[in-house]
Amino acid sequence: MRLKVARFAIPVIGSLATYIAFNAERVVQVIIDSAAPALVSVIVPFIFCFWWKKANRSGALAGMLGGFITWLIASTQGTEIPPDLISFGVSAVLMIVVTLLTQKIDPPRPLTDIDSNTIELTDRVGSLGFKE
Repeated sequence: MRLKVARFAIPVIGSLATYIAFNAERVVQVIIDSAAPALVSVIVPFIFCFWWKKANRSGALAGMLGGFITWLIASTQGTEIPPDLISFGVSAVLMIVVTLLTQKIDPPRPLTDIDSNTIELTDRVGSLGFKE
């Protein structure tokens, strides 16, 4: 099944990417448009999951989905505020609200390595070499 989906998706997405590339006025705009979905979908849950001990899967999924949908809508409406900035805010708000509402049914899980050992997040900014 995966192979069939890949065989279909590769030419479709390749054709779409070629169409966008040939119709773009500036290369910079294509780069910005290609990075925006990752910014609004992934960055907020990534940051919150490392820095907020209450962050959970439900909040992360809500933030990802809400940020991406908001970006799609805002980018087609031509808002004065950049669509990725609006979506970033919506993603953060959804992540916080849904996480707080779902703490009992979806408790946060610790970050683990490949062997299921818990990873302590004590040195989050990479300051190991600067300890006194």
